[in-house]
Amino acid sequence: MKRFLWCAVFALPAFLGGWAQRFPVGIASVQDTARIVQLGVLSSLAASGVRGVQVSGLSSLSAGWLRGLQLSGVNNLAGGVECGVQAAALLNVSQGHMRGVQFAAYNYADTLSGVQLGAINIAPQRAGGWQVGIVNISHDTLGHKIGLFNVNPASKIDFLLFGGTESKFNVGLRIRNRSTYNIVSLGTHYMGLDKKILWLAVLPIGPVF
Repeated sequence: MKRFLWCAVFALPAFLGGWAQRFPVGIASVQDTARIVQLGVLSSLAASGVRGVQVSGLSSLSAGWLRGLQLSGVNNLAGGVECGVQAAALLNVSQGHMRGVQFAAYNYADTLSGVQLGAINIAPQRAGGWQVGIVNISHDTLGHKIGLFNVNPASKIDFLLFGGTESKFNVGLRIRNRSTYNIVSLGTHYMGLDKKILWLAVLPIGPVF
C-alpha cells in the first residue's frame, strides 16, 4: 500500500503536467501549439498554431494556422484558417488564406475560399468563397456576395439627386455590378418642407441597362 501511495505521489505531477499541455487553462493562456482545448479567461495565445479549440473571454490569437475552432468575446486573429471556424462578437482576422467560416461584426481575410458572415466583410485577394453581410468588399469579381453594398473593382458607384411623386427631394447612392444594382436613398415627404419631414430608406434591386 505504501509503495502504491509513493508511486502515486511521484506520478501525479507528470499526470498534471501532461493534462495541462493538452488542456491549458489560465487568465492569459500561452501555448506553443494549442491541441485539443486551450482556455483563457481573458486571452489565449498559440505561437505555432491551433489544432483543436481555442477559447477566450476577450481575445484569441493563433500566430500559425488554425485547424479547428477559435472563439472569443471580442476578437480572433489567425495566421491562416485551414478547415476552421472563427467566431467573435466584434472582429475576425485571417492574415493568410481562409478556408472555413468567419462570423463576427467585421471579418477580414487576406484570401477567401470559405464563408464570411457579418456586417462588414473584406477579402482583398481572390475571393472564391461567399460574403454575406451589409457591406461586402473584394478586389475581384469571382466571389459570391449577398448584401446591401457589394463592391469589387468592376463596381460603378453613382451619386444621385432626384425627385418624384412620392418624395419631392431625394439624394441617393447607387452601386452597379455586372447585372444588378443597389440604391440607398433619403428623401423628404412630397407635401412641402413646411410639413413634418419623413425620411425614407429605399432599397430597390433591379437590372442594369
